[in-house]
Amino acid sequence: MILVVGSSNIDLVASVDRLPSRGETVLGYRFAQSFGGKGANQAVAAARAGAEVAFLSKLGADANGRLIEQHLAAQGLSRPILLRDAEFPTGVAMILVDHSGENQIAVVPGSNGRLTPADLRQHRELIAGARVLLLQMEIPRETVFEALRLGRECGLTTILNPAPAAPLPSDLLRLIDILTPNESEAQALTGSADPAEAARMLTDRGVGTVVVTCGANGAFLTTGNDVTISPAFLSRRLIRRAPEMRLTVLWPVLWLKGYRSRARSSGPMRPVRWPPPDVGRRSRCRPKMTSSSYVDPGSGRWNRGSVRKSVGLISGEWEKRAAQLPLAAWARNWDSTCRASGMKSAR
Repeated sequence: MILVVGSSNIDLVASVDRLPSRGETVLGYRFAQSFGGKGANQAVAAARAGAEVAFLSKLGADANGRLIEQHLAAQGLSRPILLRDAEFPTGVAMILVDHSGENQIAVVPGSNGRLTPADLRQHRELIAGARVLLLQMEIPRETVFEALRLGRECGLTTILNPAPAAPLPSDLLRLIDILTPNESEAQALTGSADPAEAARMLTDRGVGTVVVTCGANGAFLTTGNDVTISPAFLSRRLIRRAPEMRLTVLWPVLWLKGYRSRARSSGPMRPVRWPPPDVGRRSRCRPKMTSSSYVDPGSGRWNRGSVRKSVGLISGEWEKRAAQLPLAAWARNWDSTCRASGMKSAR
């Protein structure tokens, strides 16, 4: 069983064309309320991946707390233990997101800041019954320290996502089996802007394994003196859900390799062209093509259905060939590493 100890929030998300500067008011075009908190996100993700999950958190005695309780009850968590605080409200995160995905976030911890070491000691049997302890830094540091100490005493594998970033003492780091900072968090912990060097510094300070995530640049996995670089890759689910994105991403690759595709309804083979045809409404790139397979002769606009069909065939063949690329070999090595360390592969 995986035990997650951490935060639960209500996220208030506003979408804007651009993020405001200091003192500026901007208009948004979309608002959404969702469930968040790093601890709750970790617990739900692990449960959806098929793990048995217990979740220990503290909510306020308010409407938001009741909403979170109902949400977690529907996510398949084995043992959601949600304590209540009558004085502080449930945590809230206010998030601004622009069209490119950049964001600004302000978090009011509320009841999350009232989860204490005494609360953990009252649920020691829950910790003793788990195999993995998963933590983040959206609860008080002394609570994180006590959870790691109890986890080590009970023989659990301890994992910490050090976000929000803050300096951590060496006696706390020595209680962590796996640390998962991103680039900025690794720099905050070590002072080094080099992810590989930061990972080595953290292992030297007592962490068993360090995984520094670097977004589109992949990740660095460091255990002792061994460093493994993991390249980033596209989610197959994301590719399948976004045919237009699939075309935009794959077209340069196919063009560079001189790749050719055959659409079921398009007849003879056609070379891939560059720049790619426009399949979005706002693209500035709209080359003149006269192929009846892609252009509606009545309106002169792109026949998006034919484009999607062609893209599906192209990317389907691309996915088959991707199994022969170095990335696939890395994935197999990662599976082997997971099995050797007793972890389950995420694939």
